[in-house]
Amino acid sequence: MKVEDLLRGLEGDTPLQALKDFNGFLLGNNNASEAINDLLLASNDCEKLLSLLSNNKHVGVVLEILTTLSYVLLSIADELNEFSSTGLHITRQLLNNHGTDLYKFLSSISAPKSIKAVLRCLTGMVLLGGEAANEVLTKLDWSSIRFSDLARRVNIIDERDARAWLIYFFLAFLNMTDEPYIIEQFLQKKDALSSIYDGLLFDPSERVINVLKVMHESILLNENITKTTKVSLFTPVTCQPILQLYNWIGPMGKTVGRENIDRLDQDIVESIEKERPQVKEILHKFLLTLCTSFKYGIIFKEKNKPGYEKTNWWLYTIISHLKTPWESAEGRELISKIIAYSPSLLKPFMPELRQHLEVRQTKVFIDILYMLTQMVENQMPWIRMESFGLPGALASILLKPLDPSFIQSVLESGHTFINHFGILFIHSVLSKTKETCDRIMQSQTLTLEVKEKVPRKLKESVLSGLVPVSSIVQCWELAITQQHQSIEGVQDIPVTIQLLSIAKVLTLYTDLQPSKSVYEAINPIQKLQTVGNLSVKTEDENYARLELQVLCLGFIAGSGPDRIVEAGTRMNHQTNTSAHMKLSILKTIDSMEIVDNEDISQQTIAMPFSRLVLGTIDLISSNPDPEHSHYFSSVMSDYLYSLNDPDLLIDVLLQEESVITPDLKEYLKCWHRGKQTKNISLQQFDNVNLSELLKYFFMTHNWDTVEKYLEEKKLVNILEKGDLDLIVSQILIYICLQTNVKRKGTAIVKKYVYLLKEIYKILDQESDQKYVHCLLQMVLENPKILSCYKPFTGVQSPISELAQEFVDYVLQKHTTLAPKTSPYFEVLVQHIQSNSRNMNETIDLWSPFSQFISSENTIISYEDLESVFIACLESFSVTWSSQKKLIYEMIQLLLKTTSAKRTLTPQSIHLILAKFEELNKEEKTESAEQDKTSASVMSNLEKLMIQVIDGKVAEKLSAEELKQLMRCQPPCPDLCCHLLTQYPPHATTFAKQLKKRPAIILPLQAPLLALLLTQNEIVSAAESALNKVSGKLKTWVLNLDEKNNETNLLIPHALQRNVLDVDCITEVCKKMYEEAVASEQQPLSEKIPSLLPAFHKLAEVGPQLSKIGLPEETMALLIVSLNYIKYSYHKKNEPEILLKVANVIEKMIPKLDEITFQRTMACNKLWMSFVKQILRKGLSDASMGPDMLHLLQLLSSMMYKRRQGGGGRPRDENLVLPITTFYKMIMSHTQYLTLMFNREPEWERLKEAVVELQQALVDCQTEVCQESHVPIFLGAYTASMSTLDQRILMMLHTYEREGHMNTIQPMLWGDAAVTHFRIKTQSEQLFLNPNPEQVLALIEMDKLLHTCRHFNTRLPLEASAVHPGDKSVYDIRFLLPLLFNLGWDRTSHLTEYDYATSGAAALGFTALTSHEREVWGIGAATLRCMVKKMDRLRRGRMKLPWQWLVGVVSCSFEGQQRRLPALAAHFLVEATKLFSQPEHSMYQPVLNYAFIFPVFKTYFVPELYSLFNSKHITDHRDHRSFLLNNLSSGIRQILDYSITKRTFTATLILGMLQSPTADIGLKVQALEVLEAMARIHLGAVDLVRVHNLLTLLPLVALPDTTAPELQPSPATRPGHPQLMAGVVQVLSTLWATLLDTVTRKRSNALPPEEQEFLPEEEEEEEEEDRRGKRKWNNRETFSKCFKKAKNESLDVNDGDDTEPCTQDMEIESEDIKVNNNELAEKSRTRRLHPLVVHEYLNCLKLLAPSILSISPLATYAQFLNLIADAVNYVDVIATSPVEKLPIRLIAVAPTAVKQQLNEIINWDHLHKQLQGHLTDDEEVLVLKEKAKEKWHEWRSEPLSTHLHKTLKPKHSEDSKHQDEFSDQDTKKEYDSLKQAVIKLLKILEK
Repeated sequence: MKVEDLLRGLEGDTPLQALKDFNGFLLGNNNASEAINDLLLASNDCEKLLSLLSNNKHVGVVLEILTTLSYVLLSIADELNEFSSTGLHITRQLLNNHGTDLYKFLSSISAPKSIKAVLRCLTGMVLLGGEAANEVLTKLDWSSIRFSDLARRVNIIDERDARAWLIYFFLAFLNMTDEPYIIEQFLQKKDALSSIYDGLLFDPSERVINVLKVMHESILLNENITKTTKVSLFTPVTCQPILQLYNWIGPMGKTVGRENIDRLDQDIVESIEKERPQVKEILHKFLLTLCTSFKYGIIFKEKNKPGYEKTNWWLYTIISHLKTPWESAEGRELISKIIAYSPSLLKPFMPELRQHLEVRQTKVFIDILYMLTQMVENQMPWIRMESFGLPGALASILLKPLDPSFIQSVLESGHTFINHFGILFIHSVLSKTKETCDRIMQSQTLTLEVKEKVPRKLKESVLSGLVPVSSIVQCWELAITQQHQSIEGVQDIPVTIQLLSIAKVLTLYTDLQPSKSVYEAINPIQKLQTVGNLSVKTEDENYARLELQVLCLGFIAGSGPDRIVEAGTRMNHQTNTSAHMKLSILKTIDSMEIVDNEDISQQTIAMPFSRLVLGTIDLISSNPDPEHSHYFSSVMSDYLYSLNDPDLLIDVLLQEESVITPDLKEYLKCWHRGKQTKNISLQQFDNVNLSELLKYFFMTHNWDTVEKYLEEKKLVNILEKGDLDLIVSQILIYICLQTNVKRKGTAIVKKYVYLLKEIYKILDQESDQKYVHCLLQMVLENPKILSCYKPFTGVQSPISELAQEFVDYVLQKHTTLAPKTSPYFEVLVQHIQSNSRNMNETIDLWSPFSQFISSENTIISYEDLESVFIACLESFSVTWSSQKKLIYEMIQLLLKTTSAKRTLTPQSIHLILAKFEELNKEEKTESAEQDKTSASVMSNLEKLMIQVIDGKVAEKLSAEELKQLMRCQPPCPDLCCHLLTQYPPHATTFAKQLKKRPAIILPLQAPLLALLLTQNEIVSAAESALNKVSGKLKTWVLNLDEKNNETNLLIPHALQRNVLDVDCITEVCKKMYEEAVASEQQPLSEKIPSLLPAFHKLAEVGPQLSKIGLPEETMALLIVSLNYIKYSYHKKNEPEILLKVANVIEKMIPKLDEITFQRTMACNKLWMSFVKQILRKGLSDASMGPDMLHLLQLLSSMMYKRRQGGGGRPRDENLVLPITTFYKMIMSHTQYLTLMFNREPEWERLKEAVVELQQALVDCQTEVCQESHVPIFLGAYTASMSTLDQRILMMLHTYEREGHMNTIQPMLWGDAAVTHFRIKTQSEQLFLNPNPEQVLALIEMDKLLHTCRHFNTRLPLEASAVHPGDKSVYDIRFLLPLLFNLGWDRTSHLTEYDYATSGAAALGFTALTSHEREVWGIGAATLRCMVKKMDRLRRGRMKLPWQWLVGVVSCSFEGQQRRLPALAAHFLVEATKLFSQPEHSMYQPVLNYAFIFPVFKTYFVPELYSLFNSKHITDHRDHRSFLLNNLSSGIRQILDYSITKRTFTATLILGMLQSPTADIGLKVQALEVLEAMARIHLGAVDLVRVHNLLTLLPLVALPDTTAPELQPSPATRPGHPQLMAGVVQVLSTLWATLLDTVTRKRSNALPPEEQEFLPEEEEEEEEEDRRGKRKWNNRETFSKCFKKAKNESLDVNDGDDTEPCTQDMEIESEDIKVNNNELAEKSRTRRLHPLVVHEYLNCLKLLAPSILSISPLATYAQFLNLIADAVNYVDVIATSPVEKLPIRLIAVAPTAVKQQLNEIINWDHLHKQLQGHLTDDEEVLVLKEKAKEKWHEWRSEPLSTHLHKTLKPKHSEDSKHQDEFSDQDTKKEYDSLKQAVIKLLKILEK
């Protein structure tokens, strides 16, 4: 049916039939969407259908219209997304205007077709998403619809009945995962979703699976859905029908009922049975998440607190609906896991289960036993123990009421199957017990005492709650002897499987309760024989038998399941085992079908030697052959050395003597008995190898015979590296054998140790690391060497010496083997921890630990170091020198490695503090040297406590502990001050103690008292303590000969509180003055800097010094200070004190009387000596020299200042240091020329201070100037705008003004001037004037163009002041006059073309933008000069462009002096550059524009539209790029922005940014234009308020989410790093400008002289702005504007340093006050509106994921700084004193903002970015909460990791400079990023 027929039918008389036909066509057509598409195209928004629905109330017509609209909505949601607006329109029309029809059709009595039509409509609306779904939620009257009735409208024939569409309707909401708030609102509709649960048991399996999957993913796994919502959704009532789905029967099962399902056809039953597992699988996954997930489910973590006893009682009510959960695997798993996560449910569950626990030989009872086993296996007792202690853990393992009698009854049931499952239950209990004990022992938080007691009690309690071992052994016997038994429904269990379970239980018994009685009850040898006789039928049974054999061998070896068992070796040491039995068992092992060392079960059984040996013995025995025996004997001789314990093999070989040679037999007997033989003669060793020599020595112990062969030179020859491993193994075996020999054993071992050391020396000298490592590794890994390592015995054994020496070698030279030394350190730790209190003080503790402590490659962890340190500290003895050395070195290592990542535990800190107090109370009975060592230990111990004690530890210290600390001798003021800083309430205790014991205050406790005096709460007590020591304080200040100490910290407080009287202060000042005046060469007292405030105090009281014949206080203070600096500068390394004294003088200078100062210093030799000392040292001191010279400059300006009339200052010839002499001293200083010509950046500040001093002297008296000085200044000059160059230019200007530049033309600078004037030759000769070519060669064109772009339009022509420095630009005040003079001088040979292209024209046009008349004038003169020079050219083609360009600009001024806009000037500058490049792509467009108009359009953007819309085929991109470059550099002032505003430039730029065809380069340039606009205040406001920049920027920068085939090319794709950098730069500039808008003063937009040149449109706009200013004064108008955030958000002011703007909008709804004072006060409290800050923050949040993932480091850092500044401003707004608006509290609530940013920023990514660049404290700060998880990991990692990171790498000389320059920029980027991260973190944590 065609759409036209439908539309005609709707307009005719039979709309019902037309609708029925169309709906029928849609129902049976696969291409229905095409028809609906035609309908939507033909009918605008389906208005005909909607109007018919409104006008025709016939039920049939309404039903058909709703049916049609339902198809339309579903199609739009599915395929026709482009009509989504139409779908939204239909939704609103139906819900708003036709709700009555919808509710009528949804009633319980409506026909199914009506219900389905409405539900289809509603489903389509929801599927549209977004606004449409929200409309359904808000407009639909949910309470009037009875969903439970609709859910029961089922039609078994119709697959999509009313119930199905109701489910689809609900699922449509849940599938909107992109809009979580929609799901959340839908779930709040009470009883809606739960209405469909009841019928799920009979729904088709696909529908049930779909519902469960959607609920699982959209509700349970949705983090936006709160747990409260989930609990309200899934109640015991609503979950009951969900639990019934375990027995799902489907639609067909409903017809007969659940009980009669077997009556159905067999095919139907099979279909149900086939689909049910699929439903159960999805249901089980859903219920596990619901009931066992703390994060996604409804279960809560249990707490041992009152009121939490029934935390999960609701959950128990839910699972109680499962009547017999043990009948299915899913039910058993669900119950066991729920109880595992909520063990408190055991209490109600087990009593309910008790009635089913009667032992019966049925499948039900076995299922119950299996469920109980699973319940125990899923428990986590170690977690429950944290909250509920040991009883809670026991309750999780021993399930009540399962007592030993019940377990015994199970094992005595007489049925092997029941016994088997009972054994499995016991195994789960025992394995869970063992796992819990292991977890306790591995815990890093529990103490050693807890680790010892709790596992023991746990094991005892569990074993007492189970049956004895004998009952388990009886089960073994029963399983072997019992005949085959079976239980209906239970699969047969083979005997091997039963026995394996029993063996595992017995293994756990032996591990948990190792005792001889248990071992005897097991009788493992008998069981091994029993297992060997078992018959197997399947592979599983065969493997089980192998595992059984392994476990039995484990019993024989007497080890547990977690250790490697070498059964044969263990049997060799069993005295009650015969040799025959040993060999029998070895044969058993050999017959086992496993390879050597194969892992079976939890144990590893290894043959003590290869099974090939036994096979070879059998083979040779059966076929004797002498050659075979000889070969076998030689192989066995070497093979013995490779075994750890060869005794068992020796026994086997000696029993089979026929297979070995007599020599081997003799050798083995000697080995076996440990006795030497005399049967070997020396002659047979003439040509033997080292192995044979060792063998001879082993058998004879005759060292004298072999010694000559083992000398170093001969040993080198006979040592074969290929056999090194064999030789070393042989020596180690001999050492092991000799350690058991009492007689002469040690002497023999020494020889072997000597050999190993000699071998190491030989290998080390040859630098063959491979073999050195082999030797070290074999020795250190040998278990015998480790077991004999006893370093703390009185007489150290040779083996201990060897081990210690090799450990030292490894840690010093062979660091890759450092882990091999770990067992030896563990031996040291164990010995120290167990025997430190009982060791003799003569024992050397330091040497064994030395390399572990002092080596950079140490393998010890911080945790190990702490444990050793605490153990040593507990047994500390002041007379034990080696122990003190060890403790001292450990403290040093702790100080190096302690940080936020690694710190001592609180228990250790308290122990150290207690020990510190105890040791400081002991009487000192040591010698002077011992006392010095002890003092260093205590001093470093105090430093360690200061480093590790934080606020939490300090808070826990009691008053008594603080008192004990105060009584320590010597005192520990630093520690006390640290405790006070960490926890200020301790101030009360400290103040009381100082008040009670004033004798301890001075001098050592003075810092503590000074700190207490700053605490307001206890200031009275502190002042009382200070008054008690006033006498001592006076004595101290009056005794200047005494050395300075901490008492000086109390001087300011004493002066402030008048503790020192006037007489005392006067006497002090008198003594200081007299010492300063009287001292000649002796240095002044060290106390003087701290006593200088006494002069100020005396000056406040009144003139006192003049009464006793001394200068007044200020002058006396100056004399004392100058003397101190004179004698201390560079004689003492006290930069901080010197700067402090210099600061005192600097602050005092304004208070000095100039006449008095000049008269006092005129004839005082102090002035001359002070000047000499400063000049002598200052000109070569880059650190303090600038400060000292600056001080000298301030004093010199006052000293030599001329007064009007010449009065006041003495004549120059009467001065002790005339100014001319002073100036000559500077110029003739040996370091002056070197300094002035030094180009290194670090000397820049010192050079500036020298020139500043010279300028001050020249300003005082110009007679000091000489023309010979000018070349020096020119040589030091670089013509830039740096601060130094500006000062030099001022000097040159002064010299020129005073007539000291007659013969020298200042045309060259820098090295060119040095060379030209031959300054360094010191020769008197005339100089020729520089050539123009020399001058032009110095000008860098790129730097000149950069100068034009960044020209300061407010810069005056005369160099009279220092402006902000910038070394990257030329000083136009020097360069422009220079170029003008070059052009004006007709005698020069400079060509016209060279002059034009030299940059003179560019500088001339740039100067026309200046506000200064003189600069504008010289720029115009330069251009005129260029035009005149061009007139001389005969070639018109060359001169015409230049003349025309200047001419059109001149005509635009109309004979008046007008300032050229920067936009126009920059275009002209670019034009001057292009005129010499005719091949350039921009040459033609720029030349055409310059020639096309007779007058240059000054107030327009040159060629804006032509270049922007360029149609050039190849150069269109260059045209746009040129335009954008001109805009970005040309928009500098409000005038430039006004020009661009008139041409809608901002709109064009923003359009380009969003263009998919613009490449990255153009977009970056466009962002630079926006940045330039954002620098202007009016521009920043317009970009935000008018152009919605904060909304558009995220769209520009965020990655494209379109389909891959529609995405732009990589060159234009968003997300580029350069693009990100540009966006961040725009945001940064915008934020700075917006902040400036609310702080700077208001004024008019443009100067009056420029307003008249604006175009008419701009004038009208300005007038509207001025009228708007009055509008803003109206409160009503202003409040209306608050309806739009952007219109109320900004405070618009002027642009940059040149012009302000006109609009004047206030940010708060307050009347504008006319009073200037009130306006000024208001400007100080003015703030950006919160909604602007909110919008800015939203922009940053949207950009954060992209910028923080792909941006460069610099951009990364800048962006984080922006976030930090914005968040900080949020805090400022929150604390603003102005009236708070409700909108502010919502928009920028600090807590919410910080929480959102914390979630958005990927801190893990930040941590990875900064890995290796963060200190430990910073890393912890960045990791935040995750740092707590890694605390144990950091404490347990080797300290070498930290030490290598902190030590600076050593570079060779060749690579030093390369590394310095290559990594400098990267390091700066990382540093800036790190600073930004730390700054943001600190702000977020406020």
